[in-house]
Amino acid sequence: GDFFRKDCARCKVRKGDMCMETQEPTCVAKPGDPPGHCNFAKCCVAKITNLDYWNEDCLAFGTYDDCNTKLDTILKDIRSSPRSLPSRSVSPKLRELTAEIMIECEGDSCATITIERKRDPFTNRLADLRVCPVDESKNAGVECFVGPWSAADNTPLDNCQDDKFKYNFCTNRKTKDGRPFRKCCAFLYLNSRAQPQCAYTGIEEGTCAGYLEQLKISVQSSVYTSINNELVMRECEEDQCNDPLGKEGSCPDVVIKRPPQVLHLLTNDIDKEAALLGGGAVVQEPIPWALILIPICGVGFMACVGYTIYKCIKEPERSLWHSDKAKIVALDTFVEPTQDLSKGSNDVVEGIA
Repeated sequence: GDFFRKDCARCKVRKGDMCMETQEPTCVAKPGDPPGHCNFAKCCVAKITNLDYWNEDCLAFGTYDDCNTKLDTILKDIRSSPRSLPSRSVSPKLRELTAEIMIECEGDSCATITIERKRDPFTNRLADLRVCPVDESKNAGVECFVGPWSAADNTPLDNCQDDKFKYNFCTNRKTKDGRPFRKCCAFLYLNSRAQPQCAYTGIEEGTCAGYLEQLKISVQSSVYTSINNELVMRECEEDQCNDPLGKEGSCPDVVIKRPPQVLHLLTNDIDKEAALLGGGAVVQEPIPWALILIPICGVGFMACVGYTIYKCIKEPERSLWHSDKAKIVALDTFVEPTQDLSKGSNDVVEGIA
């Protein structure tokens, strides 16, 4: 769980990469049982083969009976556990599990999982494979959108790896049990109320079509959960390639950019384009001629007043050859209104050219 193959965070007592226990968790002592009935009597290590996805795994466990009896119980639990949809698409039936006891001992911490490596059967050299392959996957996985979240889910980040999300979707690289995603998928189908519905996820093996087929089978038992007319909109192998707002496999109607469940984690960044378009269609306003003409007319009026004042206070130019009251006949000819003493009143006085 918690996106790890081995989740040591659930250990009450931890030593290295191992959980330490002294009693069988499911054991309940009866009134007639002796003291310490549920205490472990033996420590065991077993190797299991033909598991889904991992194929091989080693388990360390304790028992108050014997190791083989406890191993049989473990195998029954594995067979009855629900399988992932991608694993069911690859192999509809669980392969026959095989198991062997590797260590059976008595004493504190006597059963440890070996870190030895396998030998190549042809060269007899140590290969890069452990006898007990219990490590986490070296593949980080493809980052995929997983969702959308249900409106009734108040803690959606529980399903988000490292609490990473975008919109109302988790952005995960692995399944809850640590299997890295190999592909991202986007689906469209009709739900039980004949309404179109989009879904996004990542898969660790198989194909998106196979996953969708198994999903339909898993919900077909009830008329309230069944789906029909299913379609794979997108199958890809790049980070966030099944973006619900992308060019392919998009489904913008299911996207909530500021989901209420995580609103306290979001910044106050405002989508300016969305805010502008939120007021409806843009209305074309008429040209405000009044606001344009009023200042223009005001400027023109002030210019006229200024010019009039300038002309009124400006002194006229005076000629050296005639008085201000003389009548100009031509450029070099003028008539003075006063009478010349030496000539007749009607004589014309010529100026100097």
